[in-house]
Amino acid sequence: MMIALSGVASVAFAETDASVSTTETLAALSAVPGVLSASKDITPISSVEAVAVVRQSGTTVTVYRDPSAGVRVSQQGGSYAVHVPRAGHEQPALVAPGVAAYPGTASSSTAVQTLKDGGVRLLTVMTSSAAAETYGYPVSVDGGGSVIVNSDGSAAIVSDAGNVITQIQAPWAVDSRGAKVPTYYETDGKTLTQHIAHHSGGYEYPIVADPVFWDYVLCITGTGVPVGLAWYLAAELGSMTAIKAIISGTKGMPPGFPRIYATKIYNACWRFLRS
Repeated sequence: MMIALSGVASVAFAETDASVSTTETLAALSAVPGVLSASKDITPISSVEAVAVVRQSGTTVTVYRDPSAGVRVSQQGGSYAVHVPRAGHEQPALVAPGVAAYPGTASSSTAVQTLKDGGVRLLTVMTSSAAAETYGYPVSVDGGGSVIVNSDGSAAIVSDAGNVITQIQAPWAVDSRGAKVPTYYETDGKTLTQHIAHHSGGYEYPIVADPVFWDYVLCITGTGVPVGLAWYLAAELGSMTAIKAIISGTKGMPPGFPRIYATKIYNACWRFLRS
């Protein structure tokens, strides 16, 4: 099928060819409103090992040239690696500001996007009904950790001590007309698996699906809390019980810490909190 994209040449998405070029991947991402603009101000650097390295707000995101190495997120509160599903053997390439795309196989491809507000987006593009409905993202946590799926459909990476390292928003998937495609997460504790039910429903290809990984510390600093204090609070306010105790006054605040910050953190970052 042909799709016309603003600022990108029309690209034919073959229904029979299982390979997916980085040009096709970029075209599919360009068709989804708001996706590419989320990283328009990002300017990665490159190295011998990495096609893109982005450092911001105490977090470093590295997209390795070796597809088997995937993506590494390094931050003071905990570091982890995410392996890219079905990446094949070819190196990724920068296709837009903050966006690295992997040449795809089996009618699907993956792109990694570093967002200007601190998140990391892993985008899957499916170009035909021959594409799989299941995509696994193995996660390796420095010092030990696991992946959990929350009751609201979101997920999180937590350390062995139970601290939230990164929150993963509930997934979404849309076809080329903007129609929502049913999708959800599962996990065995080590791999975040996204299911995308596109084989039935009369969807138009390409389909784009998206897990987004967010940093809890960056969420806290966005409420106005100083960065140094945010690292402390990310550990102290890791559960609903802890933060509600502070808001209600049954637990003391750190010296010099306005109680109103606890309410701001709860309102802005509640998805990061355990029960």
